[in-house]
Amino acid sequence: MSDKIFVVPSTIWGKSRKLLLRKLDSYHDRDNPKITLNFCRDHYTTGRVVLNGIISHVSDKIRMNKLLDEYHIAHPKTYYYPFNNIPNNGECVLKKRHSSMGKNIIFTNFNNISSGVLGGDDYIQEYIPFERE
Repeated sequence: MSDKIFVVPSTIWGKSRKLLLRKLDSYHDRDNPKITLNFCRDHYTTGRVVLNGIISHVSDKIRMNKLLDEYHIAHPKTYYYPFNNIPNNGECVLKKRHSSMGKNIIFTNFNNISSGVLGGDDYIQEYIPFERE
């Protein structure tokens, strides 16, 4: 059996996958891997045992961020409805609560946000450039 790893292609995780593939280098093998990592929703299309297939993906981003907080996993500071504690300055990203697949996100500054126009299906995260994240 091979000692290789296959990372399933995914448009949503494209940049992260490329970084991971660079680190794996010669240990990445599409045809005969020992382990398959799949960050897509459909874990069963590979026809292989998927290492992280037993993990349920969380499509509710607010629930996901609260779980990250609960387990002390580092992630950008996140603000939820009713948005009582939004900072007055700094860059941020407005996102939709349920899987937007990277669409409909707005890059702005905290001081440009009017909390009165945001609802329970929105959330805000501090902006962290990809290179730093």
